[in-house]
Amino acid sequence: MVLSPKPQRYSTLPTISEEHDVLSLASNEAHCSQPSPQAEHDIALANFDIIPSSGYPTLCRKRSGNTVYTIKASSHMSHTEKSVLDSVRALCAPFVESVYWSFGEEGQVYLVSEPRSDANLATLVKNSGPVASADVLYYACEVVDALSSLHAANIIHRDLTPFNVFVDHTGHIVLSNFSNAMMISADAPSQSAAMEYQAPEHLLGWAHDFAVDCWSFGTLLHFLLAGTNPVVDGEDPDATRSRILNGNIVLNDLLLTEAKDLIRKCLERNPALRLTIGRIREHNYFANVYGATFSCATDRGLTFAFT
Repeated sequence: MVLSPKPQRYSTLPTISEEHDVLSLASNEAHCSQPSPQAEHDIALANFDIIPSSGYPTLCRKRSGNTVYTIKASSHMSHTEKSVLDSVRALCAPFVESVYWSFGEEGQVYLVSEPRSDANLATLVKNSGPVASADVLYYACEVVDALSSLHAANIIHRDLTPFNVFVDHTGHIVLSNFSNAMMISADAPSQSAAMEYQAPEHLLGWAHDFAVDCWSFGTLLHFLLAGTNPVVDGEDPDATRSRILNGNIVLNDLLLTEAKDLIRKCLERNPALRLTIGRIREHNYFANVYGATFSCATDRGLTFAFT
């Protein structure tokens, strides 16, 4: 198959069906724990005490209370990134990192968000190897819900990697790092996402849409189940790039049929034929999710209900 640039046609991009208005894993209210709003012009670095730590990211405590937050500083932030963060904050969606405040001071832009653990999915696989299939299904459900919320708000994450999916203290995932995200109506910022998780059209710098997140979901799912990224060819970035664009992508033989089929359809090079997030939800890999309570969610009383 010959890849050709995709024309800029935002009017025909896929949309999330109305069924997404009812969140499938837990209510919006249950996951929306934003603090009482405070006008951003009233927020400054002086409102926070930095908590001494050798870890990253930096933790802080708001002086008007005892709540601990994560605070990150950047020397620059594009208008697009600011718009994305404002939209993410307004979403108050489950399994998406909550950004509470953003403000500029002395040439720095500060982001104050919910605290998170150091445990991301990359660390989990590095320390323990491939994840149990039942747990992968659990994480996959939550990643799909997070992407569904973003796509419904016209946000493309564009950097869905195991390094950006964290596991919080309750065992739920938190999709983080929106520095490479974009609004579907905005110009794309410079590419900085991990190459080995980029879709071909993203890697080539062509116009792209929500489909790039669906490609990344396929690589993430394979990584969790098999412990490897199917598009990585050794340590040679040129070989990996070649495999993404036109090489033979070989999936792990031990994967179950449903998982292998879903991954293969997510790794369709033609974005017009690739599964959308809505079609991913409908795939047979999630056939037993409706009404099923998984062991890893029992303590939280969560019942998965993709509808």
